[in-house]
Amino acid sequence: MGSLLVLLSALAFGSMAVMAAAAYGQGVNVTTLLALRFAIAAAILWAIVSLRKEKVSIRRRTWMYLFLLGAVCYGGQSFCFFTAVEKLNPALAAMLLYTYPVIVYIVSLLLGKEKVHWANLLALAAASAGILLVLGASLDMVRLDLSGICFGLGAAVIFSVYLLLSDRVVKEVPPLVMTTYISSFAAMTFALSGLILGELHFSLTGQAYGAIFAIALVCTVVAILALSAGIERIGPAKASILSTIEPAWTVFLSFIVFGETLNGSQLLGGVLILCSVLLLQLKNKPDKTNR
Repeated sequence: MGSLLVLLSALAFGSMAVMAAAAYGQGVNVTTLLALRFAIAAAILWAIVSLRKEKVSIRRRTWMYLFLLGAVCYGGQSFCFFTAVEKLNPALAAMLLYTYPVIVYIVSLLLGKEKVHWANLLALAAASAGILLVLGASLDMVRLDLSGICFGLGAAVIFSVYLLLSDRVVKEVPPLVMTTYISSFAAMTFALSGLILGELHFSLTGQAYGAIFAIALVCTVVAILALSAGIERIGPAKASILSTIEPAWTVFLSFIVFGETLNGSQLLGGVLILCSVLLLQLKNKPDKTNR
């Protein structure tokens, strides 16, 4: 049951980029999409927290730390990732984001939190080669949107920072409560920035609202709850390995929905990135649940 929950979570997370692309096709902009996504998700999560009678009172210092994680880190990562989806395509954006485990290892190594290991070095080499191939460095680089590439890699970097910083909070706050606060602060950030910049537009089609609601409910709330429940049953190590199906599902779903395909070099690059992540996951035991 635990493995099925983790796989459900991976499929839900992996569907997010495709759902976002569908929303863009209906005229939705990034700010409106994210403001609604986090507002809907936060409302549902607060309802679940209330039903479970979770303890939500936290220290002021922790509250400020959660604000930083939600408004700056998670909000920034989401903006970069969804912008990359808009400028590139769901498959490429997902592959670029999924380099974050390698970035986390590099930063941890520089900070002295990790030791050099042959498996990790091999993972770094595979990831580096994979990134070059995914971007089509030798074939189609000139055809790719460079700003989209920057946003995709930026999402991976910011998410890595988010994971490293959240280690301090996750020891004090239950995962569900932490996610609820972070989603709430992210919603506030996009709502406020959208109002100031005039980028909030709610005259959308029913299909657009359907895609946004699916992102909030399925790709956010269900994905997070399923992953948390799965980790409780099978542990973080096995869960992290099963979750590597996520970018592969994005590529497959992108092909089914939009007919988008990756060329041979990009597919090989994706395989190398997944292999690098597997090497790191087999050695380490990450247990974060946000995306």
